[in-house]
Amino acid sequence: MTRLVRRLPLILSILGALAAILLALAAGPLGVDEDQKWGPFRIGLLILGLCWLAGLGGLRLVDALDRRLLAKHALAPAAPLHPAVRAPATSGRPFQALGVLLFLIAVELLYSWYASASLMTRWPSTSQVYSLLADALSHGRTDLQIDPPRELANIGNPYDPAQRQGIAVYADASYFRGRYYAYWGPAPAIPAALLKAVFRRPVGDEYIAFAASSVGLLFLTLMILRLHKLSFPGLPPWLLWATLAVVAVAHPILWNLSDPGVYEAAINWGQAFLLAGLFCALPIIDGSKESSKNLVLAGSLWGLAIASRFTLVIAVGVLTIGTVAGLNRTKRRFLGRGGWLHASAALALPLAVVVAVLGAYNYLRFGNVAETGLQFQMQIELDYTRLTDDHTMFNQGYFIPNAIYYSVTPVRLSATFPFLKPARGKLPSVEMFVRNLDVPDVHSVEDISGLLVAAPFVVFSLVFLGRLAPRRAGRATPPAGCEALALDAGQGYSSVAATVILAAILTAVPILAYRHVANRFELDYVPLLVIGSALGAWDLQRANRWRPIRGRLVNVALVTAAAATVVVSILLAVSGPASKIDDYNPTLWRLLTQFRLW
Repeated sequence: MTRLVRRLPLILSILGALAAILLALAAGPLGVDEDQKWGPFRIGLLILGLCWLAGLGGLRLVDALDRRLLAKHALAPAAPLHPAVRAPATSGRPFQALGVLLFLIAVELLYSWYASASLMTRWPSTSQVYSLLADALSHGRTDLQIDPPRELANIGNPYDPAQRQGIAVYADASYFRGRYYAYWGPAPAIPAALLKAVFRRPVGDEYIAFAASSVGLLFLTLMILRLHKLSFPGLPPWLLWATLAVVAVAHPILWNLSDPGVYEAAINWGQAFLLAGLFCALPIIDGSKESSKNLVLAGSLWGLAIASRFTLVIAVGVLTIGTVAGLNRTKRRFLGRGGWLHASAALALPLAVVVAVLGAYNYLRFGNVAETGLQFQMQIELDYTRLTDDHTMFNQGYFIPNAIYYSVTPVRLSATFPFLKPARGKLPSVEMFVRNLDVPDVHSVEDISGLLVAAPFVVFSLVFLGRLAPRRAGRATPPAGCEALALDAGQGYSSVAATVILAAILTAVPILAYRHVANRFELDYVPLLVIGSALGAWDLQRANRWRPIRGRLVNVALVTAAAATVVVSILLAVSGPASKIDDYNPTLWRLLTQFRLW
């Protein structure tokens, strides 16, 4: 049974590869591709399946060669360890703190470059919704202090664009009973009010979004450093710095900063609060210690994450369960009698208070604690109230096409800088593949790049999940002299990785069921997925460190995936949704576009 469990990931991988090949070959008879033509999607699916099988076969061959080399090493105990088998130095790094500081400064400058459209000292204005909301809340109001046109009250359905033709409205804001409201989560109004108090003037949403990205960067960096210190102290320095680079810029972090409006401000602050709460809960999830102060902070911050971006309620739920499970593991060491219940309450009560306040805020506006105002927004082309009634705003019919768009949509190559561009609009190959599915007509696609293409480093989260079964069943035994390289300094990282990966996957579900596809939505789950991918990559590197050939191949794969993620994310963001650099800094843009690949 144990042997079967250890082989389960391999069996599932083979079945997955065969399924991809069979689907590509039998697309016509199955009714998926009625015209029997081999388009890009079918060809890509076939190539993926064949490469998948070839890769699995190559790994088996590499394992056989490794065993032969290690057997020779066992027969010559006096011989030095192979270079790939030597343990990395675990001595202190006196300049690491300085290096991290310089790294954060460099990334902040990069963030500023994107948010300012390369101007740095003068930032293009986007919107001021959160500044308006902060003003309204400071005056005890929940509506935006903007008067809607009186003509709207005389229209049978003001949400129907056809019925309000010729009437200028505040686009995207929610209109309800003669007032405008912000359907975006209210929590970012708190940092907006603080920034307004500091600068003594209204603050645009571009600064709100930038501040959120900076907070998220700080806590992502701190979490990576903590996990490295506790569970992977022998990690090669190059892999630590490569990981930090990935978590700092992984798509769509820079993309959201290339046009930072109210949408990005809400999404970015949702992540900032979520990651800050995760950092507080990290010692509890990994079982290293328990702190009531940390639990209160985590609960409060996760409540603010929900109050910024309601879809994060799923991520918060999973992280809360993971934290409570961590409390259960540590209660014997850190908690006295009844301490588990007390600690759980320290986490749940502040979270419940923030969620209750959010519910009251919604009730005061719309008479419903669960109504955010999304269905009442003044869309230019669609009536969202009708979409809500028809159940086509969120619909299971979007799941398959959205999963394809968000995962494997290719980038477009260009001869001139920035060389890579996102797909714009629906792809014919995907639409042909899903045309027999029950996809509502209101399904739409904005600029989109598949995550496996734009940030291939995330594949190591899938690798980690595939290694869970072998890890539970028992590890491969290293040869004599290499045992220390397979030992874990701490096992809590497995709980952290499993929790954040599960949270990321489940958080993606409502996005996959939403009618509109856009790059910015990927940020709801990418940071959590990147943390899990980092731990999966580190675990993979450590597990194969003692293998002469496979260890080198793993290192090459890690470097390649990290470098591709950083480069593609940086270049894609330059060709972001508004492409503002050519408008605000045409001199620089002309200089950059002189660089050509062919």
